[in-house]
Amino acid sequence: MNVREIIDFLQGNPRNISDDFYEKEFKSIRPLDEATDKDVSFLYDKKYLEVAKKSKAALLIAPPHLASSLSHPLVEVEKPRMAVLKLLEKWYPPSPPVPHIASTAVIANSVSLARNVSVGHYSVIEEKGSVGEETVIESHVHIGRNVHIGKKCHIHSGVVLYDNCDIGNEVVLHAGVVVGSDGFGYLQKEGRNLKVPQLGRVIIEDDVEIGANTSVDCGMLGDTVIGENTKIDNLVQIAHNVKIGKSCIIAGNSALAGSVTLENNVIIAGQVGVRDNITIREGAVVPARTGVGKDVPSKSIVSSDFKRLRKMEGRLERQRKKLERIEKNLEDTS
Repeated sequence: MNVREIIDFLQGNPRNISDDFYEKEFKSIRPLDEATDKDVSFLYDKKYLEVAKKSKAALLIAPPHLASSLSHPLVEVEKPRMAVLKLLEKWYPPSPPVPHIASTAVIANSVSLARNVSVGHYSVIEEKGSVGEETVIESHVHIGRNVHIGKKCHIHSGVVLYDNCDIGNEVVLHAGVVVGSDGFGYLQKEGRNLKVPQLGRVIIEDDVEIGANTSVDCGMLGDTVIGENTKIDNLVQIAHNVKIGKSCIIAGNSALAGSVTLENNVIIAGQVGVRDNITIREGAVVPARTGVGKDVPSKSIVSSDFKRLRKMEGRLERQRKKLERIEKNLEDTS
């Protein structure tokens, strides 16, 4: 694409662009500090402004409030991140999969495969399942009994889907994901830990992406559910009976204990721990390395002040009970 086409494609405004520069061709995007005079780069945050000024990029994409500080030829857009995403999708489209069933794949006779499905070497699909059209199952994947996978999914190598999982359309499961493993449920009797049967399913709705080596446990009796368009990072633990709403974000090394509920559009940053039976309501944000022990209101940001207030509430409650006991003792002795 030449500069004129990029401007039209992004619906941006040109800045510092000479007449002859409009015909210059570009087809690659690189970070500010790596870009050359053949590349497009982008600036979206003021803290990178000095890096941008020194960048060798031939063309920049930047928001209006930063564009005026730059002498580079640039395209001014309100949302540079979104503009870059559009260019990346335009210049680097994914290669369409070539439908192929590997000779070493083991697929039960009762499994229903739609058209243009790919199954890689040494993958196993057990009885009574189904796979939707144009879904890609890479090598060394194990899919249990009665597992139903929608269309245009991508199941990367080493994924394990236990029995009775239900996977929607356009779901991406990265390497090492485990879906449907037993929830961590035990009762103690006479000093021994007795396992509670985990009989529920995992339901993953459309357009969900789950990062490498994340585990999603099945429900005990009900189901564990991950809502449409939710994105989960690497190394995340989703325990039994968790309910995650639509368009949530969960970053790496976080853990949701049993029966946690996330409503729609919740953001969980890295290394967050959420206690069992907690509800985090719609649009709330939980920053990194936070422990969540009580319900979180909608559209709130859990901050250090929030945590201090929660602790203070506990101390005040203990003080209240202590005062009540003192008052009662005084009444008894009067």
